[in-house]
Amino acid sequence: TSKHYNTAGFDGSGSHNIFHQKGSAETNNITMGMICPLTVKSKERILWKQPRPQSANTHRPIVLQLGKETVESLKIYGPITREMADIEETPINLIVKGHEVKVSVKIRITALDRKAADAVTGLGGAFCDLCYMSPEEAHDVAELEDELTMSRTLEGTKELVATLVNSSGEVPTKPGDWYTRFGVMRAPTVEKEVESTQGLHLLLRTTDWLLKLCYHEIACVTHWSETVSMRDLQFIKQAKSLVQSHLKDKTGLKVAFPDSAGKGGTTTSGNVCRRLLFDKETREILLELVPERNRDKLRVIAVRLAVALRVVSSKNELQEEKVAEFEAFNRETYKKILTSAATLLPR
Repeated sequence: TSKHYNTAGFDGSGSHNIFHQKGSAETNNITMGMICPLTVKSKERILWKQPRPQSANTHRPIVLQLGKETVESLKIYGPITREMADIEETPINLIVKGHEVKVSVKIRITALDRKAADAVTGLGGAFCDLCYMSPEEAHDVAELEDELTMSRTLEGTKELVATLVNSSGEVPTKPGDWYTRFGVMRAPTVEKEVESTQGLHLLLRTTDWLLKLCYHEIACVTHWSETVSMRDLQFIKQAKSLVQSHLKDKTGLKVAFPDSAGKGGTTTSGNVCRRLLFDKETREILLELVPERNRDKLRVIAVRLAVALRVVSSKNELQEEKVAEFEAFNRETYKKILTSAATLLPR
């Protein structure tokens, strides 16, 4: 018996310039579905392991589609995910050197961002597409005393839609109905569980969050929101400029500058974030600018974020006996980060 483990997903890319082609969303945008083999096992013995599971070079296309990724265009993955589920349910029998080998296949849909995940799962209004926690609960330290479970399922979403849908086949929404809908906007269009964790986006947004904490602390601005009309915005901008110049001069990193493509992105790439979070020396250079009164709290936040992200994005398989320990570490990390940040913003 052989077991083949794979990851699959899909994503869109835009602003492709096509020579002598009329420019439109249908020609300048492409959505690609991909699959990547991860591991081959036989009787729990690893026969082969993917050395570069996150590389574009190790993925193979299963769909190439013109146009933007929308709820309508991504419906194509309904029958595709149904085929994936069918493959998992029915092992494949092969003859290898005269011997019959039963091959079972496991495909996990993990390689997609939040926008694509929300489009196919129908959870466009959810705070998290893996659990039922509300935004308020996620920021309440007391709520984290209880075990956090990733309890959302495709079947559960379908059952909830069946109780909410109106005569027009739509899910009606209104303010304050979180504990009725739990973020459900429409029926799912896929036929297989989606486990979207967005490793790169976690890294990017976490770095943005840490930088914002630093900007506010340096500027002595104790409220989190930023609007163009607020009088303290000038001080936050000055703090950001100070951080940018400091990091560029001492490390060569260009952080949060507009990128050269001119399409709204920034220079805070994945590699920049990894160095800023994971390299102790670079991290300390960032923290040099934070007032001493709260520097240690920012250091605790930065280190714990770095550890959690490195484990989540590790290419090494997490040992089963360590899973509970890691979950406890994550809960304690989140509580530590929230309680530390709460003493900074607001004070």
